[in-house]
Amino acid sequence: MAWDPEKPQFRFTVLVFTCLLTFGSYFCFDMPSVLQSAFTGSNNCTDEQQPSPSPPGVAEHIKSTCCPDCLDMSEQNYNLLYAVYAWTNAVVVFFSGFLVDKLGNRAGVIAFSLLCLVGSSTFAAGAHLRGTDYLLPVMLLGRLLFGAGNGSLTVVQNRLVAFWFNKKELALAFGCVLAFSRCGSVLNFFLTENIRDAIGLEWTLWFGVGLCLLGFVAAGVVSGLDVYGVRAMGLTEELQQESRRVKLQDLGQFSLQFWLLVLSIMFYYNGVFPFVADASQFINQKYSLDDKVSAYITGAVYDVSMLLSPFLGGLIVSWA
Repeated sequence: MAWDPEKPQFRFTVLVFTCLLTFGSYFCFDMPSVLQSAFTGSNNCTDEQQPSPSPPGVAEHIKSTCCPDCLDMSEQNYNLLYAVYAWTNAVVVFFSGFLVDKLGNRAGVIAFSLLCLVGSSTFAAGAHLRGTDYLLPVMLLGRLLFGAGNGSLTVVQNRLVAFWFNKKELALAFGCVLAFSRCGSVLNFFLTENIRDAIGLEWTLWFGVGLCLLGFVAAGVVSGLDVYGVRAMGLTEELQQESRRVKLQDLGQFSLQFWLLVLSIMFYYNGVFPFVADASQFINQKYSLDDKVSAYITGAVYDVSMLLSPFLGGLIVSWA
């Protein structure tokens, strides 16, 4: 018997794989924050081998700052990793949203999840170039590609949810997507430092690549489900006609309420993301906490959204 795409079972199956799209990319996004001490720490261990007449406290300090797998970035170069991601994201998502409206969900979800995978792989490969002039350019290129893919993938993800849950548990579905994405962020802050202790910095970054690969596989499944569902409901031709009518002038049709909502989100992100980028090392240095505890505290900003988003989405559905 054919699977009815108008039944809740189909919609929520689509939702499960849609949630998986950004789980890995959200995990990878803030990995530099957790690993900031490794990114900016010195990898010059010569002082550790040399006897020193300095007092015991000084000698111990020299030993503790030696980090064989650190990347020896400056603070400015470290923050460039976030700046390149953010600016690429801000510029590309406008055009990617227009392209998705023109080309459809299936092309967008495959292309942008692939960009996330290529970007995270390039970033991880850059860590193997420690001590060379190529390290920073390669890692910046990785963040650029990752930023172009991740923001655009979120656009397609939201478009999929809006289509399959139109007037049916829409807020709940958005809450589940956000919660699952933030679960990736929270697990990053809880696990990444432990993973680094076990397998080293380079392979920790490749672990993040593996999670992005999971998102790419989920993109293939979602694409197949979307094709099947649209064809089964006989909406293929209708959606193609709607995509042809999309034009840039449509921006003028957005209401004042929409633009105010955009501004409120922008100012909220302006306060949160720059803090998260540097908070781990700030807390570590300011309050003399170790890297793991600092990461737990920094990631707490995501804990609430992970836990409450589905609940609040359900409340909105029940009150609407």
